[in-house]
Amino acid sequence: MPCITLVTDGIDGIVGPIRVAYLLGSAFIRMGIGVNVVSPYVGDEVRREFGQVGIKVVELGIKPWLPGQLGHLLIWLMNGLRGLINYSDDCVSINLSFELPIPSTIFYAQAT
Repeated sequence: MPCITLVTDGIDGIVGPIRVAYLLGSAFIRMGIGVNVVSPYVGDEVRREFGQVGIKVVELGIKPWLPGQLGHLLIWLMNGLRGLINYSDDCVSINLSFELPIPSTIFYAQAT
């Protein structure tokens, strides 16, 4: 089965930019394409919601030290200093994240 990996920021809920990954993933699943979501961290409730529509979640175990937007900023700074993250799963990848410098097939910049 063909597959797509969606790289996202940390997932606290299915709101904001994460909603894009959820809706895209759900649409790809309906088209018969396997979907993985790669994220620094994922809340348990959100993991269940993604699983219910058939999206597989890969958590990298990068937890923020502070809550909210400041935590996201710290993950971005930490990964910026470390450089590229070596992650590959043989799927076409769409990077929706500003936190994870993972080489991808497509980079999608979101703005408010």
